[in-house]
Amino acid sequence: MDFFDDIFAWGEKPTFEKAYAVANDAHKGQLRDEGSPYITHIDGVIDILKMN
Repeated sequence: MDFFDDIFAWGEKPTFEKAYAVANDAHKGQLRDEGSPYITHIDGVIDILKMN
């Protein structure tokens, strides 16, 4: 989640961390078609955004 330090204001970070935690909890046990945990999609998007 350090990625958010680079793109959001300091005061916004707790909001995004909480949203990530809520999404992680809400999708616990859900799998993508290839079998990986659903939340890994968000992690993949974060990795893509880090490259830009």
